[in-house]
Amino acid sequence: MLNDIIPRMSITSHMSRNGGLYGLIGLSPAIRQVYKIIELVAPTKATVLLIGERGTGKDRIAKVIHEYSPRKEDIYFPINCARNTESTLANEMFGHQSGSYTGASSDTKGWFGAATNGTIFLDEINRASSEFQDALLRVLEDGSYTQIGGERILYTSARVIAATNGNLDYDVSIKRFNAALKDRLEVVPIPVPSLEERIEDVPLLAEYFVKKYSVDYGKHVTLTPGGVDYLMYASWPGNVRQLKHFIESAIILNIGESRTNGSGLELNEKNLEGCMQYLTHVKNPDFRNTIELTDYGNKPIPTLKAARDGFEKAYLLRILTIAEYKVTRAAAIAGKYRSDFYDLLRKHNIKPTERWKYGEILTSKEQVIPIKQVQSITR
Repeated sequence: MLNDIIPRMSITSHMSRNGGLYGLIGLSPAIRQVYKIIELVAPTKATVLLIGERGTGKDRIAKVIHEYSPRKEDIYFPINCARNTESTLANEMFGHQSGSYTGASSDTKGWFGAATNGTIFLDEINRASSEFQDALLRVLEDGSYTQIGGERILYTSARVIAATNGNLDYDVSIKRFNAALKDRLEVVPIPVPSLEERIEDVPLLAEYFVKKYSVDYGKHVTLTPGGVDYLMYASWPGNVRQLKHFIESAIILNIGESRTNGSGLELNEKNLEGCMQYLTHVKNPDFRNTIELTDYGNKPIPTLKAARDGFEKAYLLRILTIAEYKVTRAAAIAGKYRSDFYDLLRKHNIKPTERWKYGEILTSKEQVIPIKQVQSITR
């Protein structure tokens, strides 16, 4: 759809040696669409909303938009709305006046005051309190705000870039997010693809991370074609961030095989799978090898919640098997958003990258009812 809206542009002049643009990595059609929008939006003062799953690089894209804007010489301030209390977030962003609360011994500007010609990046904006949403809406409408404990109206021209890993339409529908604020943030929405949606970028990303951590840890490590294939066929619910940390772990732990000429280590399919199994065991040592639907026999009957959770877990595993462990396909079968489906997998400690744990739950393609119907049946 974006190809119909965004004109064809020459972006080769910005290409880096690692096959990316603006310091980002990747040449897939999905990430190229992001490059195109960056090129259009960076020179403007428009508010931007980055929409994507955890670990897709929304923070890096926000920084790139700032770096290629007329504001690049001014302040860039990122803050995570989910990791700060309501009072801390308001204090950081709007500042306070002396005596406004215990310990407030002097005035502070706040970042909207300090970065009036810069850029503010609000990550996980979907987790901000309703009070902060209301104050931010005021900033976006006319640039005005008041400090904690203050009455004087102040003004800022700071640019706002926000990011969400949730579904703002749903949050608006249940009154958890301000509809007017959503409209203000979505002046330019940028969908950030998951790693599964840009799987052809895995070789470039993997090569970059191998080189980076080889240098960082003083090792000479290479990635074999078999190792690349393993990484491409693995599932990465944590997206680029998870791939990055996995490769770093493999290099730190000397997972690779020594070359016969003694010139360093090679990461191949076998030792990468071994690394994945090791890391999985460390994180989930008591995870069962298989999960089955069965009657209880002489065993104690579980509570309704435990029975429901057990059924839901087995259901998810059946869907994954039918979908050949492709999460996007499995989510579609279940009638769920991909991010919501990942939340269900996390709830039950199911990791598609570790399919070897579960065995083949199904041997044939059977019909599966959507998860909403399952939940209504088990209520």
